[in-house]
Amino acid sequence: MNTNAKISLRSNFAGGAASGSVTNQGTVVGGLLTILFNNRIVDTVVLDQNGPFIREISIPAGALAPISSDGRNLLSMVFDASVNCDNPDIQSTLIVSSGSEIDLQHDTISPSLDLSAFPYPIYLPQALLPTATTIVLPDAPTIGEIQSAMAGIAGLGSITNGDLTANLVTESKLTAEVRSTNNLIFVGNPSKFTVLQALLLPIPVANGKFSLSGLQDNDGVVQAAISPWNQANVLLSIGGNNDEAVIKAGQALGSGGIVTSGGRPDVSVISSIAPANEEVVSRRPGRWQTLVTIISL
Repeated sequence: MNTNAKISLRSNFAGGAASGSVTNQGTVVGGLLTILFNNRIVDTVVLDQNGPFIREISIPAGALAPISSDGRNLLSMVFDASVNCDNPDIQSTLIVSSGSEIDLQHDTISPSLDLSAFPYPIYLPQALLPTATTIVLPDAPTIGEIQSAMAGIAGLGSITNGDLTANLVTESKLTAEVRSTNNLIFVGNPSKFTVLQALLLPIPVANGKFSLSGLQDNDGVVQAAISPWNQANVLLSIGGNNDEAVIKAGQALGSGGIVTSGGRPDVSVISSIAPANEEVVSRRPGRWQTLVTIISL
């Protein structure tokens, strides 16, 4: 967000008895309203006038840093009407109108690519404008590729409590509009996707295969990149160089417990998959290691 963020607070206050009596100006004893943004006080309103009021509040730059682990901002309002307790003759009521507005002017930035935080950034439960997700299969998918996609869809539904739903299309049905507006998850052998072979993935595609020293044919590969069609969206590649590898990658995606490999947050290489609710660590000399937990579905 940039420094032009502001709050337009529309409220209606009704105070009770005055302190002694109502002044000629109609001042009453009502209390205080404190407005905080990300736990920083941005304004304090003295409630000493009956009736509706509008308060324009600028949010300082120092309050724009999110305090939650998932990047959400927190707006809080504290109505201090302790004067009501000290004097039973005073009754204060404050109504914050639904017509109040918050203007968070922002700059579009690319999300961080950290598979250990998955399902972030595909799944942002408190996003004001959530981004749709589309899973892309090859035009002629194998049984293994379909199985991998289904495992991914079921797993995403499980780890998000059903909040995230994903569309499923084949590559030829992937429209320009969907490419530019959706997070994309490509599931399958890289040789069967024309688009993947032209992208700059962490593990590149060469001669129709993921090219990495020490990568075995049966190793599943999960990797993340910024979408080339929209810098605010994410592209995931869930695949491998054969069906067994693709299935492993799909199961890892659906587990929600992706462990990154080789010191890179955007890559996970899956050598083996544990039985349901068990954990296996694949350790091969000189190779990346990964831990995958598969949840019974």
